[in-house]
Amino acid sequence: MLEANMAEALQGIVVLDLTQYLAGPYGCALLDDVGADIIKIEPPGGDATRQYPSTLAEDNRTFVGANRKKRSVVLNLKDPEGLAAFYRLVEKADVVVHNFRPSVPRRLWHRLRAAARPAPQPHLLFADRLRRKRERSPRDHPGYDTMLQCFTGLAAMQGARRRHRS
Repeated sequence: MLEANMAEALQGIVVLDLTQYLAGPYGCALLDDVGADIIKIEPPGGDATRQYPSTLAEDNRTFVGANRKKRSVVLNLKDPEGLAAFYRLVEKADVVVHNFRPSVPRRLWHRLRAAARPAPQPHLLFADRLRRKRERSPRDHPGYDTMLQCFTGLAAMQGARRRHRS
């Protein structure tokens, strides 16, 4: 019974997924698992994860796993027509999730508030990934998992240790 209730917990919630790589898309896939309707919005070149090496001929396993069951649309948010289409989607959305550089969502949100007719839903959530702010942190980098792994040293810890021979 609990599993059935969980699968419907977010039923009726529309999420626009603007994220790329792994953490954001996977987080949105988890929202789909509990009933949300996820619309993946990709730039004209597609999500960067589509370019990862893969054993699949036509697609990428990482992309497929993190974007399972989502509806998908390609929009160029730098183009007025693409932005207008995005605004039309936002009018029906409850949540917008992104992992852009910090300056991008501020510009996008202000344009959205100014241009969307009718105005965005009053309950619209514009979800950002959590970032730890430090004086020496690269503030204008996007919030991707691979970036976090590099900045924290986790990437260097992965893989087998090599022994140095004398």
